Amino acid sequence: MGYDDAPTPTAHFMSTFPALARIVARYRRDVHHLQASAATEAISALEGHLGQSLPQGLRAFLREHNGAQLFRGQLRIRDTSAIAPACEGSTTTVLFADGTDHHWAWASDTNDGHVFGIWKGTRLEPFHSSFDRWLQGTIDVLDARVNRPEDQDALRLEADPDDAWQLLRAGVSKLAAGKPEAAEPILRRATEVAPHNPEAWQRYADALAGADRQAARKAWLQAF
Repeated sequence: MGYDDAPTPTAHFMSTFPALARIVARYRRDVHHLQASAATEAISALEGHLGQSLPQGLRAFLREHNGAQLFRGQLRIRDTSAIAPACEGSTTTVLFADGTDHHWAWASDTNDGHVFGIWKGTRLEPFHSSFDRWLQGTIDVLDARVNRPEDQDALRLEADPDDAWQLLRAGVSKLAAGKPEAAEPILRRATEVAPHNPEAWQRYADALAGADRQAARKAWLQAF
C-alpha cells in the first residue's frame, strides 16, 4: 500500500490517540504512514502465539491500524506478524516497536498491569505503564527533535505525570544529581501511585536516608 492509499484514521481512533492525531494533521502525508486495520483473526492468532492478551491500548491501535511508520521511519510500530518475544523460548517480554537504534517492548508487571520500555538485550528499561502514554511520550520526543536524555525524560514526564515509572525515573535522576531533597516528593508520589513497586520504595528510602533515618527504614521495609 502506498502513501496515497493509506487509510484515513477514524474519529474514534484520533480521540483515543490525540498525540498521533496532532502529528498526522500537521505533517505532510509521506511523513507518517498508517497501515490498514488488523483482522480480528490476526490479533487472536498473535495472542494465542504469545500465550497472553495484548495490552489494551496496543490492541485498540492494531484494530484500527496494523502497524505504522512515523516520522519517516524514526518510529515503527510493528504489525501483528512482526510482534514477537524478545527472547527465544520466552514470551514474558514482547517486542512491539522499533526506534532508529533501539527496540521497544512490554512485559507484565507484578500488579496485573504492563510496563513499556526499551529492550536492552537482557532486560527491560521501564518508561511507561500504558501503550497510550508510551505513544504520546514517544511522539512528543520525536516531534520536539530533542537529543539529550534529560530533555527527552522531561517531555515524557510532562506527557505522563502520574505514571509510576516516569516518577521513578525522575526521582532517580535527582538522586544521581545529588539532590535527595528534590527527589523525595517525586519518589513519595511514585510509592503512592504504585504501592506494590519495591523499587519505588527502595529509592524513596534512599531519598530519606540523609534527613530521616527512621522514615527511611520504614520505606525500606515496605520494599520487602
